[in-house]
Amino acid sequence: NMREIALKLGADLPFFLYSGFYQRNFILMSGIGENILAHSTDQKITTKDQKKYFLLLINPLKKIQTSSCFQQYQKLKKNYSSKLTGEEISNLFNSNHDITCLISSSVKYKNDLEAAAMTILPEISTIIMALKKQEGCIMARLSGSGATCFGIFATYLDLIIAYRKIYRDDWWFYYDQLC
Repeated sequence: NMREIALKLGADLPFFLYSGFYQRNFILMSGIGENILAHSTDQKITTKDQKKYFLLLINPLKKIQTSSCFQQYQKLKKNYSSKLTGEEISNLFNSNHDITCLISSSVKYKNDLEAAAMTILPEISTIIMALKKQEGCIMARLSGSGATCFGIFATYLDLIIAYRKIYRDDWWFYYDQLC
């Protein structure tokens, strides 16, 4: 099956393969990328209160192999987070496609690989801590097994100030409005 082949080629491949088939999907991933739960919708993600959120992506321009990250995770002898319950998944999917609800629900979850990735590449810790210290940062995490980190900001001004405070010539940055 195509998903099994994609997983052998790279942990993120099943996600990109699967999400490509559906234009408007909420997708939850777990495991190393093999567990994918999608919820199709014809509705656009919006905010009921017209609130806008802003995303800042930062990558230290150094690579982490996904397999190395999982190996480091095993060395740290950490337990994986428990799987989301049916109710938690339902709450995420049935948030009326409201970004405020999705963000507030997501804050309580973590990326299990973050500690392992920080051990392999300390710049990840530097980036996440710098994001968390910024005014208006609602959430800062590692994306996948690294090395891109993201911060979600309450206002465009908060994002721009954070960008200027954190900016380094030897890192990659990108920012945009979420919806």
